[in-house]
Amino acid sequence: YLLGLSDANSNRLILKSLEEAAHMSQRMLHAGFFCGLGMTCTDRMQLETAYTQAKDALDYNVVAKEDAITYYGDITAGNNETEPDWTSVLEPLELAIKHGKTAEISTEVNKLLQLLQKRKYSFNEYQLIILEIIFSLSKLYRRYQITEDDGLSGSKHMVMRILSLRTGEELNNWLFNYCDFTSRSIQKQQMDQNAILANKARDYVDSHFQNPDLSIETMCQTFNVSASHFSKVFREETGTSFLNYLTQCRINEAARLLTETEEKSRVIGEMVGYPEPNYFSYVFKKNRGMSPAKYRKQEQQNA
Repeated sequence: YLLGLSDANSNRLILKSLEEAAHMSQRMLHAGFFCGLGMTCTDRMQLETAYTQAKDALDYNVVAKEDAITYYGDITAGNNETEPDWTSVLEPLELAIKHGKTAEISTEVNKLLQLLQKRKYSFNEYQLIILEIIFSLSKLYRRYQITEDDGLSGSKHMVMRILSLRTGEELNNWLFNYCDFTSRSIQKQQMDQNAILANKARDYVDSHFQNPDLSIETMCQTFNVSASHFSKVFREETGTSFLNYLTQCRINEAARLLTETEEKSRVIGEMVGYPEPNYFSYVFKKNRGMSPAKYRKQEQQNA
């Protein structure tokens, strides 16, 4: 539509009238509408430019769904602003993704979307910004060595999918789903890696428990992990501490040797990783409720 204005400043009155009409339509008819307004023209040669501006303003409505009426002058006011440093802007969101808490991810995504909407991008610009954000976050896949063959993890599919979306709301939902999916993939990958580490550690202990120098420090050097991480993972995956698992391996083997061989307790202690006889007796009694000698005698009587 072309509107004739009595003066160049009347456009604000038009905006106000259109906004009132939009609210009334929504309240009375439960039907909304969107409207984009170009800049005021002073001659007919500017009409084509004004039409293009109005389309661009309407395009912004697709991003900012809550704005029923958009004036082109409002969305170009901040065009001279430099683009933010996405690396620093996305840091809180990356942390939320790593933590794996959906509520935290939702909060950070909403903060990011509020920042984007303040900048008043057109829909095409908004698509490209979302793509830029997604590709920035995709480094998490490389960092955590995620290779899931899923639609959300393929670069080509992501580009095609994002460019196929038609509203800002669809883009916003896709961004959240991508972040949530990435977070779940990281958690799964970490759980898989933790399980592998714990299984390797148990196999190693089963084969080397006879070594009296076997310790958490030995395991950390073998598997190139920190003591705190190793201890945490081992307990979570096995339900017991590393020291307790090592002790049970040694005591179980000692009990077998006491029952099936005639070796002296001192020798058996050395065979299972306890070169000091008194300490072997102490640990054995603590775990089996009796000394090695008494255990052997009891087993012989029960045979």
